[in-house]
This record gives sequence, C-alpha cells and structure tokens, in this order.
Amino acid sequence: MSEKRVSSRLSKLINYLSISSAAKRIISDISVLFLLLVGIIFLISLWTYDPLDQKEFVTSSSSSFSNSIGLIGAYLSYGSYWILGITAWFLLIPAFWIPIKYLFSEKSDERQFGLRKIFFFLLGLLFTLISLSVLISIHIDPYDNFYPESSAGFIGLTLKKYLLPYLSIIGSTIVAFFFLLISFTLTANLSWKNLISGIQDKLINSSYFLSKVFKDGLTFFKIKTKKGLKKEIDNLF
Repeated sequence: MSEKRVSSRLSKLINYLSISSAAKRIISDISVLFLLLVGIIFLISLWTYDPLDQKEFVTSSSSSFSNSIGLIGAYLSYGSYWILGITAWFLLIPAFWIPIKYLFSEKSDERQFGLRKIFFFLLGLLFTLISLSVLISIHIDPYDNFYPESSAGFIGLTLKKYLLPYLSIIGSTIVAFFFLLISFTLTANLSWKNLISGIQDKLINSSYFLSKVFKDGLTFFKIKTKKGLKKEIDNLF
C-alpha cells in the first residue's frame, strides 16, 4: 500500500511540474524573439564597428563610442572580429535562420524544430567558421589596419602558423577545405550521395528535355521546308 501511495504521489508531482503545450509554445516564442533581437543588435554592432573604439574601452562611456550600440556593441564587435575576423558575419546565420525557420514553419513541421538539430547545426557552423578563417588567413590579405587580429581572426592566424610549416600553402588549403566540407555537411544536414544522385537526375531530365526540344524543332523545320518546296514547285507549274 505504501509503495502505491508513493508512486501515486510521484506521478502527481510529475504532472504538476510538467509544462503544458501552451506554456511550451509561449517559451519557444519568447526564446525565438529574443534570439532575433540579439541577431539585430549583433548585426548593427558588426556593421558600425570602428577600430578607434578600442581606445575608448578604458573610459567605458557609451557616448564616446562610434558604434551605434554603444559600449556593448563595441565590445561585441571587437571580440567577434578578434576571434573570427571577417567570418564573424556568419554568426548571424543562426540568429536569423532559426527564428525564420520557426516562425514560418507549419504546425506539422514544429516537431522538426528540435534542440538536437539546433545543437548539430551550431556545432557544424562553428567548425565551418574555423575552416573559413583558416582559408582566409592563407589566401586573403590581412587588413591589419581594420580588424584587431587581421581578417582571419586569432583562430585563423593560429591554425595557419601550425599548418604552414608542415603542409605548405597547398596542403593547408586542401586540409582546410576538406574540414569545410565536413562541417558544412553537419551544418546543413546534407547527404552528398543524395545530392549527387539528385544532380544526376536533373542532368538526365535536362538532357532529355533539350533533346526533345531539338527533335521537335528539327521536325518542325523539316515540315516547313517540305511545305515551302512544295509551294515553290506548284508555283513553277
């Protein structure tokens, strides 16, 4: 009897602590809107970044910063550019893609909007940014006068220093591009086999369509030519 009472009380406690579907929807909506707000602030911060704001960090007065978001925007843009360089702009993808995916998805597709997919998407995006920063550090001018740690950021420059002595430029490019493909596969949940087969199907359909158009055009040209020749013969006689 005591075990039944304990189990019934435990089930009641679980039901009491469980969140209803309406509450989950409200929490999801608030989280998505907050993420969208962060994305807008981050976008304006990166766009209005000024290298001269680094000298104003000591005063911490928002009125002295050129960044439109003030002190927070100056720190946010400086830290992002310092770590990732120009690839920091790709951090805006989850800030806008996740809200758009959530807000414009149908009710039947809401289950596909899960934390597991978001986790793998963010993990793949992180490795994608790292791979891109390495490629930028190898092949694009540093722009040291604008970015705190060049256009590749601290990560790109650090990995470049480790790769170049052992793999040179070509080998480092191949390795970085290989990891870029892997991370992009994880980010986009992409199947290269299905993609290649889909491209093959489209090429086959396109070639069939073009051959049909060419064949129909050739047939039409022959008919017109025969009619023209027949008309000229009739005119002669």
